[in-house]
Amino acid sequence: MENEGINVLKNQGYAFEHNYGHGQQHLAPLLLTLLLLAFLFHTALALSCVHYQEVRAELATAAPSS
Repeated sequence: MENEGINVLKNQGYAFEHNYGHGQQHLAPLLLTLLLLAFLFHTALALSCVHYQEVRAELATAAPSS
């Protein structure tokens, strides 16, 4: 479970490694906190909101393939 969460944070658009490297004292922890809050809200919405699931499914089918 832990590795899956880290994988999502690094590879699914959250740019975990990039955001955490900024700032000397306060910016890096602030960015990390905001990033984890966004991840929490996205996960909660994905599990509980039908409308969010429909939008995500529509965006996945509309995305150009690389």
